[in-house]
Amino acid sequence: QERKLGVAAVGGAQQIALSPDGRVLAIIGGGQASDLGYLAHYAHLHLIDAASGADLAHLLIGPNRVSGTALAWSPDSQRVAAATADGTCEVFDATHFNRLITSPIHRGHVKSLAWHPAGTRVASAGTDGVINVWDSSTGEVLLSLPLGDEITRVAWSPDGRLLAAQDRGRTIHMWDATGGFALADSDLLQDRITHHLVREFQAALDARELLLARELGSTLIDREPDAVRLYYEVALLCLGLH
Repeated sequence: QERKLGVAAVGGAQQIALSPDGRVLAIIGGGQASDLGYLAHYAHLHLIDAASGADLAHLLIGPNRVSGTALAWSPDSQRVAAATADGTCEVFDATHFNRLITSPIHRGHVKSLAWHPAGTRVASAGTDGVINVWDSSTGEVLLSLPLGDEITRVAWSPDGRLLAAQDRGRTIHMWDATGGFALADSDLLQDRITHHLVREFQAALDARELLLARELGSTLIDREPDAVRLYYEVALLCLGLH
């Protein structure tokens, strides 16, 4: 059921997110209509009571006159991470509304923030083409993963073991967050991909979906070593697809 909360207009709102416990709505963007002069153009974090629509907090973000760009709630709903167009990242106490840390994490527009499920780290990414994983209590950067292209989205797996990102070209990148290496280069992931492709190839053959079988078979030919690749080449030849 739709319910209007009567929240004051927020200038240039970039992202909104409900806290995991559903009690508070966070909005990041510019100021409100009631802000005078330059304040209306500064980055602000707005916290709204989800039940009543009451304005709980109206917090300035970052030291510079830039817009707010990204936000994310901690898993326990106690903290909010916020970021700006100049690369500043901050963490706020969502109960007492005070700033806990501020740090120049990036050299450009921050597009995405994601809390690790344990609540101890935050991953951030943006136009500088770098994923930074930083301590949520100190702001210290623990790990940097340069991609070289603008990154639009970063996310953790629910168990915190995998870190994924999407770049501007919509390519997905994944890392093993426990071992610190690119998962796309790991033998474990490659084996899983191959097994999945083999199952899909066999299912396509059984269903006589020949175009799909050709596509999957060609992919397997490119991935497999010579001894195994021959099987898929023969299979496609028998189908007249290779």
